[in-house]
Amino acid sequence: MDIWSGHPGKVLGVREDWANAYPNTHIALVKALMESCQYCTDPKNAAEICSILAKKDYVATNPNYIHLGGPGDVVPGVNSVAHHLFYGDNVNRPSRTEHLWHMVQMARWGDVPFPRNWVEVLEKTCRVGVFSTAARELGLSDLTYSKASLELFDGSTFNADDPIGYLNSLKIKRDITMAEIALETPRVMAA
Repeated sequence: MDIWSGHPGKVLGVREDWANAYPNTHIALVKALMESCQYCTDPKNAAEICSILAKKDYVATNPNYIHLGGPGDVVPGVNSVAHHLFYGDNVNRPSRTEHLWHMVQMARWGDVPFPRNWVEVLEKTCRVGVFSTAARELGLSDLTYSKASLELFDGSTFNADDPIGYLNSLKIKRDITMAEIALETPRVMAA
């Protein structure tokens, strides 16, 4: 079941000191992933992708068990919706709304305190500039993004403008704490 329609299946995360020490490599990595995502989106490549994924080095299964499907496609024999969105509008660009929802969930279940300085934490951890540079260098200025609330599977709505209100509205949660998160200046790795 989708947490919300189009929710991310995977994300790329790198350490801040590495990103600062190797900014061009970071951009090149994002560009390579974006090109790979474009390739995976093309239905003509589905058989090849399934064949590669089925190998022992990856998921070690029969390629017939791998279903890449698009939005609304139902996985044969399972009656479950496949939702692999590899590329497109609102797909590859990092989303501060989605990052914030994850922070709220970690606080909801008592894994971490919710940061009082959540805006600064998001700005530091969800750097959209790398994606924007990579997209521009690939000539992908047609990708769009819209900041919107998340319509969740349970009928509730997550509004990034009021994460505390959302957190307080949840009926099922652990004791929630808040704390200021220290945002130190990163050390740069030696080249």
